[in-house]
Amino acid sequence: MAINYHNIASDILDIVGKENIISTTHCATRLRLVVRDHESIDTKAIERVDEVKGTFYNSGQYQIILGTGIVNKVFEELETMNISTVSKADQDAYIKSQEKGLKAVMRTLGDIFVPIVPVIAATGLFLGVKGVVFNDNILGLAGISTDIFPEYLNQLVSVLTDTAFGFYLH
Repeated sequence: MAINYHNIASDILDIVGKENIISTTHCATRLRLVVRDHESIDTKAIERVDEVKGTFYNSGQYQIILGTGIVNKVFEELETMNISTVSKADQDAYIKSQEKGLKAVMRTLGDIFVPIVPVIAATGLFLGVKGVVFNDNILGLAGISTDIFPEYLNQLVSVLTDTAFGFYLH
């Protein structure tokens, strides 16, 4: 039996309410709705809709799990029903404005620290390599010492490994 994506989209729209939807988007498996009032949605009714595997509310989005391939077609049907969709930036701004208390603090901290995690991880790896390569005990196993390295190489490696920690953590 063929899946009727239009009926699925229509059922979801009827239950959630067109006026309740601020924006729609989707990922590989979930339909993501930014809604005005997620508590007014009858979750049990949504979960009875054909092809719906489950629902949850997270990070300002009411997410409906449909599965790979199905979500794309249901989203396309919703688009034909003139659901207003705001830009990703506007959607993020709305979600942030709805967060209060500890959740807002955690998002702010995440926004600050998540971009620097790769730099700290790479610098940590370089520090590990530096610790092995410039270690007289390790080099002594091969019968050499750190004296074979020119001073500028040691300074260059120190700049690469120490700058990120000095910049970000001071």
